[in-house]
This record gives sequence, structure tokens and C-alpha cells, in this order.
Amino acid sequence: MKPRLPDFSVIIARIFDPFAVYTVTLWLATAKSGIPGDRIRMVFGLLFAISALPLFVLFSAALGTKAVSDWDVSTRSERLPVFAVILAVALGNLLVIRFMGNPFLLRFADVFLLWFLGMFAVTLFWKISGHVAFLTLAVGLLLRWYGTAYWPLLCTVPLLAWARVASHNHTLFQVIAGCCYSGLVIMFFA
Repeated sequence: MKPRLPDFSVIIARIFDPFAVYTVTLWLATAKSGIPGDRIRMVFGLLFAISALPLFVLFSAALGTKAVSDWDVSTRSERLPVFAVILAVALGNLLVIRFMGNPFLLRFADVFLLWFLGMFAVTLFWKISGHVAFLTLAVGLLLRWYGTAYWPLLCTVPLLAWARVASHNHTLFQVIAGCCYSGLVIMFFA
């Protein structure tokens, strides 16, 4: 019997995984921040090394040791420690960016931290799609930063929402709630 390939919805969910979306958004925020061209890679590398990379390594280790049951942290009781680690890393990232003194990156870090704290609070009581919420936040920020010429990026949000519902990770209401939550954060704080 041949091993079963993941279906299209799982592939879409992995392409738009929050780790990947955060990395791309961080790169674009760094590029937009006004940092001189020759320093963009260095600053991005530093920010990636203190934010996305440690989270990816720690999360992979948690999967390997079965501290979390799956990549999506489907078991609610496993979310609190994962979110606490993400919060600690986000606060560390914010401190480094404050030290750098770049107002654009500081605003990005502030909005991300505010979004995350809200998401953290919501997930303690109810399940909404973090994948869809984070992609909505990222697309909204990119449209604010780079303009409406990039409106086709909006198409990725319903595609991911479909993927999360089709893979039975969320209900339609949960993906809509994730999208609406981030839409409100963008509208009022970005």
C-alpha cells in the first residue's frame, strides 16, 4: 500500500502556517522600515534569530518529545504553555526592537504583541482559527504598508479558511471569527 499524500487543504495550511507567514511579514516589515539597504539583511537576520527561529526550534522539540500532540496544538490543555513561550519570545523581540529605536518596526512589534495578547485571551475560552487570524493580520498590514495594489493577497485568506475547515481543524464560524478578530485589530490599532 502506497503512503497517502496529504490532501490539498493540508498543503495550503502548511504553506500559510503562522511561522511562514510571520517570517515573510517580518522580512517585509524590515524592508519597509527605512533601515538602509545594506543593513536590512542583518536586522532581519537578528529579528528572525530572536523570534521565529527559537519558536520553530522549541515547537519542533515539543512535538518530538510529545509535549504537544500535533503541529496545530489541537488539544486545548497544551495551548497555555505554548502561548506562554510565544509571549516570552514576543516580549524579548519587542525589547530588542525598542533598543534599536526604529519606529516602524516598533509599531509592527506593538501591533503583533497586542494581537497576540488578544488571541491568547480568546483561546483560553474559545477556539478561533489562529492560522486565519494571523494571515488576515499579515495581509492587512501588508496592504497598509504597500498599498492596495497588493489587494490580490486578500484571496489567500478565504483559501486558508477553506483549508482549515476542509481539514476539519475548524468550523466555518471559527475561521470567520479569526478573520474578524484580526480585521478589528488592523482597523483600530495598525
